Amino acid sequence: MSSRIDRSARKAAQKAKGKKKKINKGKREVINLMVRDYNLEKLGYDFMGYKIKKDSSISFHHLVVPRSRCIREGISQEGYLKWNGAILVQDPSHDYLHIIQSIDIDLFHRITDELITINDKGWVDPANVKKIHGYLEQFEAEHREDTNKNGQPLIKKHYITDRHAF
Repeated sequence: MSSRIDRSARKAAQKAKGKKKKINKGKREVINLMVRDYNLEKLGYDFMGYKIKKDSSISFHHLVVPRSRCIREGISQEGYLKWNGAILVQDPSHDYLHIIQSIDIDLFHRITDELITINDKGWVDPANVKKIHGYLEQFEAEHREDTNKNGQPLIKKHYITDRHAF
């Protein structure tokens, strides 16, 4: 009897693992589609104006509906849908955006509004990126001396230096 349960559990785990691969494949397809559609490789920067380098890890940031809510409400592909995302370099822009979210939710929402506008336009408008850079500079001025829980500077040097200059 226990071997049948073990086999059933293994089958269920394999099925779940297969579903996860499909979701990841869909996520990767949406990222690749958006990189192509927004011409990010040629531009050389992401939605927030951070430089895309050869070794950059590109990520999808949920804009309108957070991933947790997408999962809870059964939105297809966990919300990895073109209308719901911004393409960001994982480090620094995506990581930095989540730091901002945890400290200054109003500023996070203003940045998110600009990212949604970029997504709606269908192209990365330098005017929106300049606004985002202004918000980042505001955050940096206010939190220049802040440290994280380990005593390290909250704002890492590359959060500033890896931005595309306009």
